[in-house]
Amino acid sequence: MRYRFLFISLAFILFFTLVVKGVLLYQKENRISVILLTVESLRHDLVKESITPNLLQAAKSAHRSLVHRAVSGWTGSNMITLLTGLTPFQAGVHTRGQSVDGKLLLPLEVLADKGYQVAGLQGFMTMDLYRNLGLGIDDVGTDPFFWLTQRAQDKKYFFLWEHYLHTHLPYRPGKGYEVALDALVADKEAKQRVEAVRTTTHIKAGSIAYQTGDVLAIHALHTANAREFDDWFARFWELYTKSGLRNRCVLVVTADHGDEHGERGNVGHASTNLGGHLHEEIVRVPFFIWVPETLIKQEWPKVVDHSSHTDVMVTLLELLDVNVPKYLEGRNFLEKQVPASWFGMTSGGGFSEEDPANIKYFEYGVIEGRWKLLWRKHKDGREARRLYHLGKDPGENDDGYALYRDQVAELEKTLAAKIHTARNRPVREDAAQNLVGSGPQWVFPPGSGAYGYKQLAGRFYFEWQGRDDANYILQYRAGSGDNMVDGELEVRGVKKDFGKLSKRYWQTWVVPVSPVRVRVRRADRGGWSSWLELEAMP
Repeated sequence: MRYRFLFISLAFILFFTLVVKGVLLYQKENRISVILLTVESLRHDLVKESITPNLLQAAKSAHRSLVHRAVSGWTGSNMITLLTGLTPFQAGVHTRGQSVDGKLLLPLEVLADKGYQVAGLQGFMTMDLYRNLGLGIDDVGTDPFFWLTQRAQDKKYFFLWEHYLHTHLPYRPGKGYEVALDALVADKEAKQRVEAVRTTTHIKAGSIAYQTGDVLAIHALHTANAREFDDWFARFWELYTKSGLRNRCVLVVTADHGDEHGERGNVGHASTNLGGHLHEEIVRVPFFIWVPETLIKQEWPKVVDHSSHTDVMVTLLELLDVNVPKYLEGRNFLEKQVPASWFGMTSGGGFSEEDPANIKYFEYGVIEGRWKLLWRKHKDGREARRLYHLGKDPGENDDGYALYRDQVAELEKTLAAKIHTARNRPVREDAAQNLVGSGPQWVFPPGSGAYGYKQLAGRFYFEWQGRDDANYILQYRAGSGDNMVDGELEVRGVKKDFGKLSKRYWQTWVVPVSPVRVRVRRADRGGWSSWLELEAMP
């Protein structure tokens, strides 16, 4: 009898173990993947039937937000929120040279630990800003259509961030999308102002006095770029639906932020004009999410009233059945609708801040119901506050700060408490004291000079003498004057490959910031290499 009981017990344990393994295997094989597709500088008012019909046709099967807001005035800060769930107040990354605290265990790292392939394909994500987020960089430079085709074939589960860049300044529509500016701008001075928008990546606030009459032409140029994105999205949607990814992959489409089109006398956003703000043309962006049918709940609203970048990662984690870290402030907007509220924070210069260690000003924002308060604090102690009623004044043209004292007092109290929590992460300093020229020798390019796209065969990389198992710091300075940017990249080994660049990317992003100066050194010791000065030829 005793042996019979033992046999039954062992049989039950074996059966239970097989069931558990079977369930885990089923869950693993049916795990849901994620594509986060962000579109550069895409204002919410550029998404309409006359401009983005392909996106809106696909959106008939999506859940969407009527009012979705970014949380900052530049790409890096907004992307950190989208990829981590941390607000700008928590992350403390407000310009180049800063990184999220590496001691935090962030959502993408959790996904990687669970076996997800976590990747981003854009070359700029190798900068300091995107360190410690859990992004894999092995596939940087890979064509997204090729990468997704591979994932559709190998059935692996993944989290992919893809950033569509060609809607950024300059608004230079491609072939077939040209804009007849002569019909939109009447005089020579106006044409010169608008031409800068078509040809220049950075237009410092106040350097060109944009007029009310320029807005229509600037908007038309950006609209053409949005149409070009929409046609690109049509090809992306075809791959997503016909490859089978639609059945096992959440897709999010949103923008990092919007852009000013001259409404307040400037063009672009914080990183392009050094006059960053949090008005609606900057923070209002489109938002769509497609969820596999196996995950959809009947009670979910097809259209949600409002959401923000802070909510996106929390929503994705709950869809993937992953525990949400307690420090994240967002909510799953498909499950929980709450009264409209929003917080934002941006540095004035974003990535292009003139002195990253001494940010000139921050602008903070809060929305409660229909009231919006913006609070700007300068390094020298000056402050400015503006109040708007978004229901009566959606364009934020009438500052009611001096008139509505009750609303101001309540919003100031709320925002002041939030500002008190804001962090500003340290900017990485140059620790090497050795003389320039005593460090590694360059292999490619072998020396300073002018290089064209064809000479490099579209592949942009740096290589130097050293050890493949060592860590290096690659320091860069690009452009000059108001358009100058600088920073550092961490590199493992003796080669930094930015991947295959399209000719359009070369012409739009590399040529305008020429010349580019770079130098390299060992991360742990030793001096800098000589400066390598490269002129990018059209």
